[in-house]
Amino acid sequence: MIIALVVFVALTVLTRWTAFGMLLESVGINAEASRLAGVPSRTLVWSTYIICGILAGLAGIVYGAPTMAADANNIGLMKEMDAIMCVVLGGTRMSGGKFYLSGTLVGAVILTTIERAVIVFHLPSQTAPLFKAIVVIAVVVAQSSRFRDWAQERRMRRQAGSDSIPAEKVIV
Repeated sequence: MIIALVVFVALTVLTRWTAFGMLLESVGINAEASRLAGVPSRTLVWSTYIICGILAGLAGIVYGAPTMAADANNIGLMKEMDAIMCVVLGGTRMSGGKFYLSGTLVGAVILTTIERAVIVFHLPSQTAPLFKAIVVIAVVVAQSSRFRDWAQERRMRRQAGSDSIPAEKVIV
């Protein structure tokens, strides 16, 4: 927990209080526009990959330490999907751009809650990926532009006072 807290604080400082974070978001939003604006996007992306690799190595050490054994074939199996799920649940769009470290932390708590709920309700451990997949599908659908347009249209109709079906769409 202490290692996670130190890494979280360090990443927050790096991405929110330095130019690195702003440039990283600009490359995530539109890499080509950032490159044309003079941002060394290729160097920035490689730097980010290096930082991610170091942190993945640290996570592997922390994850494998309690087992006192190493099974290279199975340790960390499907953890990359869990990492993506935490980020998506935290509010970061799959298409890139603005990211939220605190949201990612909340996503990790939600993911842990799903895994613990499977244990608490005495469900087979093989069902945990099913529940994770359902949550990821719901989040990705909620982030889609089509769903957002539908929700906004519905909200506007509700504010206008007529949540009924328009007359031209009624089939008699």
